[in-house]
Amino acid sequence: MKEDYDVMKTLFSRSALLSTIAAFAGGFAAQALLSPAPAYSQLVIPSPSRPQQRPAATEVDAQHFVLVDDAGHVNAEIRMNNGEPEIVLYDKYGRVGWRATPHAIGIHPVAANQ
Repeated sequence: MKEDYDVMKTLFSRSALLSTIAAFAGGFAAQALLSPAPAYSQLVIPSPSRPQQRPAATEVDAQHFVLVDDAGHVNAEIRMNNGEPEIVLYDKYGRVGWRATPHAIGIHPVAANQ
């Protein structure tokens, strides 16, 4: 009886160990083989002007957008100002050159002293 018990214990231990190893191997293989491709917004598609630029998203939610040139200078902003949307354009010196709000009618350049 004791010999049967020892044989069964050894077989059970080996089976449990083998099952655990197989489960881990299967999990790693499934992750490597069945992982979904990255979403389009996660892909980096090279372009001639900006080789590492990401493609444009179809919708972006934000309260403040800043447009900068290649040197990092701010050229324009779209933002919320006291609960109202506002578009601001800057000249090459970084001064406000044009500002628009929903209450503005037509295009109104900002005075030179701003």
